[in-house]
Amino acid sequence: MTTYPCRSETFAHREIDVLRRNGLDVSVFAAEPGVSPTATAAGVDVTYRSRFGSLESMRSMTYVLMRHPVGLLKLGLLMLQLLFVCPREALALAGNVHTVSGLVRCLDTAGIERIHAYFLSWPALIGLAVSRVRRCRFSIAAHARDIFVESGAIERKVRAAAFVVTCTRQGLETLRQRLPGELHGKLHLVRHCLPATLSENCRKHDPRHPKRFDLICVGRFVEKKGYGYLVMALALLKDRRHIVTLCLTGEGPERLHLQRLVGDLGLQACVRFAGWLPSRAISEYMLGARALVVPSVVAGSGDRDGIPNVILEAMSLGVPVLASRLPSICEVVEHKRTGLLVPPGDIEALAKTIPMLLTSGRLRIRLAAQARESVRRHFEAAALARSMKQLFGVH
Repeated sequence: MTTYPCRSETFAHREIDVLRRNGLDVSVFAAEPGVSPTATAAGVDVTYRSRFGSLESMRSMTYVLMRHPVGLLKLGLLMLQLLFVCPREALALAGNVHTVSGLVRCLDTAGIERIHAYFLSWPALIGLAVSRVRRCRFSIAAHARDIFVESGAIERKVRAAAFVVTCTRQGLETLRQRLPGELHGKLHLVRHCLPATLSENCRKHDPRHPKRFDLICVGRFVEKKGYGYLVMALALLKDRRHIVTLCLTGEGPERLHLQRLVGDLGLQACVRFAGWLPSRAISEYMLGARALVVPSVVAGSGDRDGIPNVILEAMSLGVPVLASRLPSICEVVEHKRTGLLVPPGDIEALAKTIPMLLTSGRLRIRLAAQARESVRRHFEAAALARSMKQLFGVH
């Protein structure tokens, strides 16, 4: 059995669902419930860390002291080592002794022998610590922000891991550049995949289905999503007498900024904020739009998108995609074949491309058909399951 430590159970639910459908026994250890507790809804066993200072956390720390005293000394040594390598990670670990203790106790109780940390950042730190205390097999999944922004003590984490998977070639090459050559053999490219339910839905989709919106965006309201550039492009189109409607689904710290921007530009009648939506509702909203727009940029912190899952979902549903020409996005969206690409942050390019996509039904149908075929061929669930089962050593 394998457990996935992660900050929120929402992140890893798709991969976990695929692995469970292919015979792997998987559980989740999460810092907190997600906005969409999909792992729980899918019947996966989810354990949440206890609050520091609670009776449960004290029980867990006492358990580790009694059952793993040598492991507890190794944990202290790890903190000391990290203090010289990456003080921030050492402090984070010192503040999460109760988290490590809770996961160790959970693993002992359930008899779990593998930890697969879902992100190279905090989850990998917790996984590394637990593997030191309990001496169990430890591996890592690396994605985007955790590679480019939050990858403290990366070499120490990877040295301790049995393997590391990442979902984009850009992520793989970045890790190779940052790690010594003797660790490159631990790095593997394993693509994300589509849920089975989406694969079933896309067979029923009719591209002539009536639309409620011209465009839809799906994701957190954060800088790297580039939604402000899209809103400004809609203002340019309005000045040119092209009225385009947009549905923004999601939540995040930039929501108020975006709402003010929409108001300042007089786009209240064109832009709808739909808030957070569950997965099934997002699919229905996407089917009600003429195209999905992913105007991602590289944030000032260096944060950026990998391959957003929403692109794969839209492609499988037959919804055309307009996205930014970022390296990882280009791994799935091929310009004028499986979607349209524009330079990131280029408002004028967005304003020129959006009308072209919206006014040509033939173009949208062609792009959607080719995208659907591409995503089925390159992002199938069976390939993910085969790769992960091989890496886990399960046959």
